[in-house]
Amino acid sequence: MYDVINRHHKSGWIQQEKLARTIAPSGLPAALPETQHGDYLAQQGRIGFSLGQQGNAETATLMAGFRLFSFMGAEFEYGQIFGNSIDGTSYGANLLLEPIKSWSFTPFVIAGIGKQTWKQKEKQNVGSHNEFNSDHTFVGAGINYYIGYNFVVRGEYRQVSLTGDNDSLENSAWRIGFSSFF
Repeated sequence: MYDVINRHHKSGWIQQEKLARTIAPSGLPAALPETQHGDYLAQQGRIGFSLGQQGNAETATLMAGFRLFSFMGAEFEYGQIFGNSIDGTSYGANLLLEPIKSWSFTPFVIAGIGKQTWKQKEKQNVGSHNEFNSDHTFVGAGINYYIGYNFVVRGEYRQVSLTGDNDSLENSAWRIGFSSFF
C-alpha cells in the first residue's frame, strides 16, 4: 500500500496494482521499483501485433486476448499473409500457457485453430477459381520479454498444419511482435 496525495492535497491509501496503472504528470504510467513483469501478467487484457513469416510468405498479425487463469490466456488474432504468388488472410483462436511469471522473460506454449483464405495473384484459366480456403491448427512456443511498464516484446515459433479443399500441408511460422497488458 502507498500513501498518496492528489493535487487538491487530499491523501489516502492505494494498492500497488492500482497505482501502477495510473498516469504520471509526464503522461506515462507510474514507474514503481517493485513493479515487475509478473504484476502485469496478472492483468486481464492484452493487445498486440506481430510480423513474421509462414512458409515462404510474410505475415502481419493483430491480436487481442484475456487471461482465463493466472497461468493461461485466450487470444484471438487476425492477420494478412503476403506471398510472391499468393496473398491471404488468417484468423483464429489460441490458448496460451505461461507457467512462469517471476522472471523478466516468460516462456510460453501456444496452440490454436483457425481459417486461412488464399488468393492467387496471377489470373487463372477460364473456369478455374483462384481462391482457396483452409482450416489450420498449430502448436508452438515462444518468449515474452518484459521491456518496462506494461509492454513486452514477443517472439514465437509455430508448427502449422493446413487442411484445404483437396490437400493438406504443414509448414513452420515464426513471429516477433509487441504486446501491452491492461
